[in-house]
Amino acid sequence: MSALLRASVPIPAAGSAGSNTTGRAEPVAAATGHDTVLAPRRILAATNRHASTHGPMSKEALVALTVKKVELWRREVENRPGVLADVLGILAGAGANLEIAMAYRYPGNQAVGAIEVYPVSGRKRIAAAQAAGLQPLSLAALRVEGTDRPGAGRAIARPLADAGLNISFLVTQVIGRKFTAVFGFDSADDAARASRIIRKVRV
Repeated sequence: MSALLRASVPIPAAGSAGSNTTGRAEPVAAATGHDTVLAPRRILAATNRHASTHGPMSKEALVALTVKKVELWRREVENRPGVLADVLGILAGAGANLEIAMAYRYPGNQAVGAIEVYPVSGRKRIAAAQAAGLQPLSLAALRVEGTDRPGAGRAIARPLADAGLNISFLVTQVIGRKFTAVFGFDSADDAARASRIIRKVRV
């Protein structure tokens, strides 16, 4: 720091304005016209700004989220071993490559559960899904992807709540530094409004 201060404060040469007849530099206050404490303060502030931009405490730029409307296919099932494997086997036989698969038991009724999958597209795969007992879910859904950061969930949920939108369900997972979430809404209109809001979120 001392070297930086010496390099940053010019010292007049002998015989120039602001120097005495002996050729020794006058104090910084005489050379600059300011109190000597001001120059170190300015230099220290510049050093801190540099550290906040490039140092270990710097923050990554916030980025937009990826939002996509998805149509989940669902089947209510008996809660027993093998039922999930049976459904997935039929879909795999038709060449379905699933991006989302959820299976869960109903709270309060351990005998019944549900299976939900996405995507189901193309005649062959639609026919296979129907043969497996799956039907398009009545609830609208969005898949949201982004960088995993503390507070990302709140950053999405808060503006949705402020807009009066009710989230029917939420499933999320994190792999590495990325998260994927599926938000369910009561209607297609609610999902469309939510999509516009979430696209404005930066995390």
